[in-house]
Amino acid sequence: MIWVLIINLIPLIFSYAIFFNEKIKNDENNITKNLLEAAKVVSSSNEIRKNLQLNYKGGEIEKKVDSLTDIFRDIDIIVVANIEGIKYSHLDKKQIGQKFVNPVQWDDIKRGEGYFSKMMGSMGITFRRFEPIYDIQNKEVIGFVMVGKYYTAISDMKKNTVLMLCLLFLEAFGLAFILAITFANGVRKSLFGLDPEEIGRLYVEERLIIDNLESGLIALNTKNEILKVNSVFSKKYGKLSPKLILEKVSIYLEKKENTARNIEVVIDNEYYYVKILPIYNLAEYYGTILLIKTKDDVSRYAREITGIDQLVDGMRANIHEFKNRLHVILGLINLEKIDMAKKYILEIQNLN
Repeated sequence: MIWVLIINLIPLIFSYAIFFNEKIKNDENNITKNLLEAAKVVSSSNEIRKNLQLNYKGGEIEKKVDSLTDIFRDIDIIVVANIEGIKYSHLDKKQIGQKFVNPVQWDDIKRGEGYFSKMMGSMGITFRRFEPIYDIQNKEVIGFVMVGKYYTAISDMKKNTVLMLCLLFLEAFGLAFILAITFANGVRKSLFGLDPEEIGRLYVEERLIIDNLESGLIALNTKNEILKVNSVFSKKYGKLSPKLILEKVSIYLEKKENTARNIEVVIDNEYYYVKILPIYNLAEYYGTILLIKTKDDVSRYAREITGIDQLVDGMRANIHEFKNRLHVILGLINLEKIDMAKKYILEIQNLN
């Protein structure tokens, strides 16, 4: 689950960081573009230029600016002033007729060049575009227009963008978390509830056990296809092939009985014993294991189980001891020590 979340988290962080950066840049570019367009429109309005050139103060410029303010997007304030800085329009009507108090780059304005600035005004911090206004003949600069966007609105827009992206990020991460849980549970179920470390350990243990058996082992799946052959089979029965063994016992594998069977097979005039072990779990069949032994292996196991080898060794020791005693008796008779021979025989009889 942790790795799935990390894999999802890394691209999410990078993508949202890039998206946030691009969104802020696009918003700022749009605001800059809108301010520039609005300033150009106002500065090129013949009605405003004519009234400003003739120094009309009858409110015509104010009415025109108010109508344009309602049209433009992302524009909070439009101020038109003459070359002396006297305001002909303002959001605060009381300031109309007063002089523009904030610093103006008059050199740029008089050269007919516009510029952007950010400063504190009467309505708060404002991002502004200054654009010169020419007379009707386009010969002389007679004033300027200041088009502004309140910085509080820009900050609010950024906050809204951050909030929106955070909510989207949380939703995406929450969905990734749910999918991680579902994926992890699915994987755990398919692995019978085991962790990868446990599976690795079980695999190593299984290989050690299988490869250290005394018998050759062939593992079959549910379709009687060979899954695994241990190293004992390869080393001990090199001249045999797993397919050959499978062909010899295939008739016994057709019936998937839940009982172990021992089968004797003859290959190249040699006898082999195959133990068939079907693997079941709650009536569900998982496959079959074949254990292969030679006739010598079976004979050796039989001798070990019955103890016949120990019995024979004991008999050999008894016979050897008996012969030694006969030689002693024979020696005593040859020496004509009959009484000692009789006594020795009685002692042996009591001992036995």
